[in-house]
Amino acid sequence: MGTLGQDLSYSLRSLRKAPAFTVVAIVTLALGVGANSAIFTVVNAVLLRPLPFADPGRVVNLAWDGSGYLQSLSATKFQYWHDHARSFEAMAMILLVGAGLLLGTLSRLTSFDRGFDVHDLVVARLTSAPARGASTQDLWEFERRVLQQVEGLPAIASIAAANSLPLERGVNTPMTIAGRPELTGTVEWRAVTPGYFDTLGIARSAGRLFASTDAAGAPAVAIVNDTFARRYFAGASPIGQRIDVGRFRGAAINPGLDGRHFEIVGVVQDVRDVSLRTAPRRTIYVPQAQAPTRLSMLLRTMPVFMARPRSGGAPVERMLKEAIHGADPSLPPPQVFPMETVVAARRGWIR
Repeated sequence: MGTLGQDLSYSLRSLRKAPAFTVVAIVTLALGVGANSAIFTVVNAVLLRPLPFADPGRVVNLAWDGSGYLQSLSATKFQYWHDHARSFEAMAMILLVGAGLLLGTLSRLTSFDRGFDVHDLVVARLTSAPARGASTQDLWEFERRVLQQVEGLPAIASIAAANSLPLERGVNTPMTIAGRPELTGTVEWRAVTPGYFDTLGIARSAGRLFASTDAAGAPAVAIVNDTFARRYFAGASPIGQRIDVGRFRGAAINPGLDGRHFEIVGVVQDVRDVSLRTAPRRTIYVPQAQAPTRLSMLLRTMPVFMARPRSGGAPVERMLKEAIHGADPSLPPPQVFPMETVVAARRGWIR
């Protein structure tokens, strides 16, 4: 105790000799003590001290996401929930199951195989027909001019044209397998150019794809999808079989399709050709240059071009607009957009 008294006496004399230092030290200590007390008070009230009622851990804040953002829950809605749920545990289970189903749906929509690759795919859609009263050959010549202007560009990996996009309907047309009147039905018809399957990344299952030699004067050929092959050939190869256009059970019901025979030369994998939630339809692809006259009249008002760049930064939009303008300067500018927007829009319809 004697030593402690001597130390205190010495400290007091030192502080008395330096009053400025003494004031600073006292103020610093006061601020430190006050700040620590305030922080402890807040932590105790918020984190440590329990709420002043039983089972505070079971208390939740209810809100309603009714229009894209959280809103306060009305008394009427709370009463409805109260009356229709045996307990909030039951309500929580319902919400949990609903969230799981929603996540499962979103996962399936984003991960299932559409049958084609949308990555970096750019689409140009005409807003009016290339020419009023144009023949099949006129339409093909216009598309050929556009394709030729773009195909040689170093930034473009591939380009193609078609009457419609995947996830958009083609033309529903009757057909019969030649010599087999019982093998008949209504199928999707799509007129495409030779680079269509490579540009969209549609895999070949059997046979060959279209080539530049499948021209207007060459033997008429067709490619069918896997669903068509399974439906009409039940495991047998459809290669070499012929399709009668515009016939149902062997009878001509659409003479405007000229009753031509198309030989099946290839089979490709299925594509979600109508929507994301429906199974692929039986589909027949024909070369644009060989499309029947009546079919071309139906397709002529809605040609689309699809291009895939070698890299994501290529100015594909400008290239497509310039090519279409160069092929027919009288046409208005086309609508140009990424194929991903079409897929996103179809997802939105399912919600």
